[in-house]
Amino acid sequence: MTDWTPPPPPSAPHRSVTGRVLLFVGVALVVVVVAWAAFALVDRALATTTTTHETYAAARGVELRADSDVTVRADPDATSVSVAVVRRAGITGPTFSADESGDTLVLTHRCPGWLWFDWTCRGELHAVVPPGTEVFVRSASGDVEATGPAADVDVRSANGDVLTARTDGDVLAGSSNGRVEVRDVSGDAELTSANGDVEADSVGGDVVADSSNGDVEVSEAGGTVSARTSNGDVEVVDAVDDVEARSTNGDATVIGDGEAVRLTIETTNGTRTVEGATDPAAPRSVVVRSTNGDVAYLAP
Repeated sequence: MTDWTPPPPPSAPHRSVTGRVLLFVGVALVVVVVAWAAFALVDRALATTTTTHETYAAARGVELRADSDVTVRADPDATSVSVAVVRRAGITGPTFSADESGDTLVLTHRCPGWLWFDWTCRGELHAVVPPGTEVFVRSASGDVEATGPAADVDVRSANGDVLTARTDGDVLAGSSNGRVEVRDVSGDAELTSANGDVEADSVGGDVVADSSNGDVEVSEAGGTVSARTSNGDVEVVDAVDDVEARSTNGDATVIGDGEAVRLTIETTNGTRTVEGATDPAAPRSVVVRSTNGDVAYLAP
């Protein structure tokens, strides 16, 4: 009889190099997620909000740079610069600094540049300045508002709405993600938004209003008007000088003031309506164009 030898026991499964790498990556991801959640919980548990008040001598210009909301109000009765510094902190918080070395007062309130989490850390600034002060504002993630009889104004936000009203000089206002609105401006206005509506109302000088994704509205401009958007509607009302209204994907409408204009009105895909007075020899020109949308020049 032939001797029978039992088969060897099955060997332990051999884990491939790919499997070991995937296991390591999975464990690492779990550790990162747990650490992230732990940081978030601790950061929120430590959250505090404090407000301090600072006063500085009047300066030709005031520059404010912050992580969050910024407001500037020009007060006819103000003779100095007063600032409310709002500090929102968790594991860490923003740092406030003031530079009075030049003719422009520079106030900065920002979180550390190395901060890779920002659930809580925020720096806000709320300033009151004398009339005629030049105003410069930059916010990383917050709304910006500048009102009152300031001189030239340059205000921008990376993520937030921007509003200026009742200013005496020229205005530059922009947002990467937010609405931009200007009202009652004595000088020229240049407004831009990458993602948001743009509106200008009662501007004494020229208006340039552009949006990549949003509607554009201009009313009561004392100078020339250029209003454009890539995705949205354009409307211009009560302009007294040359007008250009363009949309790539949306309607473009200009409402005249009763005077005849040299009109150029074109659309690739849409209807064309002309009701306002036109004259090829008129001193003023109106251009209304759209690639995909209706175009109209209407009577007041």
